[in-house]
Amino acid sequence: MPDVEPLRFPSREGRPSQQDQADLQAVCSSGRRRTCALLNSPSPCVNNAIYHIQELKMTVENWCQQPGKYQPLINQDKHQYSKTLRYQPRDSDTESVTSTELFVEGIAISASESCPLSPLLKKINEVLGEVLYLIERLEADRQYAEEALHKEKRRKRFLENKVDSISLWKQQEHSFVVQKEHEACIRDITELKWQLKLEREKLDQAQEKLSHTEVLNQTLHEDINFAKKQIPIVNENLALQRGIINQINTAQAEADEVYSKTKSDFILVRNEFLKMELETKNEKISLDYALLAAKTLLANRLEELNQLKKLEEGLFAEIKDAEKTVALTEERCAATTQRIPEMIELEETEKARILQLKLQIEDEMRKNTKLKEKLIAQQEDIEKTRLHGEAEVSCVEEQLHSKRNAYAALRKENMEYEQNVEDYKIKMSESKKTVKQMHEERKQMLQKIIDNDEQWEKAEEEVTQVVARHSVTQTKLEEQEQLTFMEEQRARKEIETLKKDLTGQMTALELLKFLWNTLIVLAYNYDERYEEVKLHKAQSQ
Repeated sequence: MPDVEPLRFPSREGRPSQQDQADLQAVCSSGRRRTCALLNSPSPCVNNAIYHIQELKMTVENWCQQPGKYQPLINQDKHQYSKTLRYQPRDSDTESVTSTELFVEGIAISASESCPLSPLLKKINEVLGEVLYLIERLEADRQYAEEALHKEKRRKRFLENKVDSISLWKQQEHSFVVQKEHEACIRDITELKWQLKLEREKLDQAQEKLSHTEVLNQTLHEDINFAKKQIPIVNENLALQRGIINQINTAQAEADEVYSKTKSDFILVRNEFLKMELETKNEKISLDYALLAAKTLLANRLEELNQLKKLEEGLFAEIKDAEKTVALTEERCAATTQRIPEMIELEETEKARILQLKLQIEDEMRKNTKLKEKLIAQQEDIEKTRLHGEAEVSCVEEQLHSKRNAYAALRKENMEYEQNVEDYKIKMSESKKTVKQMHEERKQMLQKIIDNDEQWEKAEEEVTQVVARHSVTQTKLEEQEQLTFMEEQRARKEIETLKKDLTGQMTALELLKFLWNTLIVLAYNYDERYEEVKLHKAQSQ
């Protein structure tokens, strides 16, 4: 290792001064900085050494700041670069340790064999030993690096010699290689010329194809322009046809709505008509039962009259009582006679109502021009007739009830019973007349319904004709659309094929251009090589 300038302490005893502390710090921290560059090396060993030296510095500073605990005994030798620093502790209780001497930068720190070492001195000795070990490792690394550098220098010289020999060999055999390259270049040039001829022929063919494709493209453009000109006409026709179709659809929808409404109204009328038929049948049956009951009552009354005639002779004794009863019956007859005008008024009102109904029916026959109004009027008539029929039935029931009561009260009065029977006959005839009128009205309603059905059938036939026309027009439109779509597809396919041919021809042209450029570059390189060979031959001669 190279020499290092030593740091000297003054040869005096006692507490070290500030200058001594600074010198010790310089020894521990910045020694060997100028020679082996310990602090500048990046290895972990050097880092550990720096860390331990810093710890040693801190411990020495702390130790120097403790007054009077240790007395350093410094023996200065006469040698210029050798100074020994000896420490003796005052305490005699510490353990005895073997003497150790550590030399750093020409200064040795030694402990006597008889004096025990303090823990601070032990730590200092350990740290300095580790520092020395690390420095030895660094020196070994430096030697290994120097050996590797010498090896690399030797290898460099060997490679330089080898490169020189190869360059000499190349200079000797360069003429033979140049001749071979010249022959190969001549062959390449002939092949390239032949390929150039072929490529020129291909170029001529491609140009012919290009001209043909341009002509086809022009014709295609003309066809496309013609088709574009015809597109607005076709669109106008399509718009007109769509408008007609929309009108037909709206008319068909309206007809469907009217048909559905009339059908529903017809179903309602039919149901009501069936109900009316059932009600009239029931009324007829009830009236028949009432007639049978009246006939049975009349038979019973006749039998009773016969019995009364037989009992007339036996009832003279009871004439007075009968006269009293006759008086009572006369009073009752007066009451009944008072009721007779009311019944006549009721009959007149019923007749007036019947006349009103006839007038209403005639008015409805005139007004029923449309299906909806006819159906509504028919519903109203049916409801009115139903109400009138129910009122008549209720009146008849009330009359029957009153007559039954009168018959029960006036069993003994034969004359009154006969008059009542005649009244019943009159009312039955009137009811028969009303029934006949109802039958006639029913027939008229059926005829109206039949007429409505015929009108509906006519409307359905017209709608079917319109639908058939619409379907025919739709088929024609679909055929025209298919034809236009097929023509567009054909035009697109032809355009795509032409585009593909054009792209192929363009790629072929680009390849030919690239080959032409490569041939030019190769010829230029060959000329340069040929000139270099000529120059080399001239120089060698």
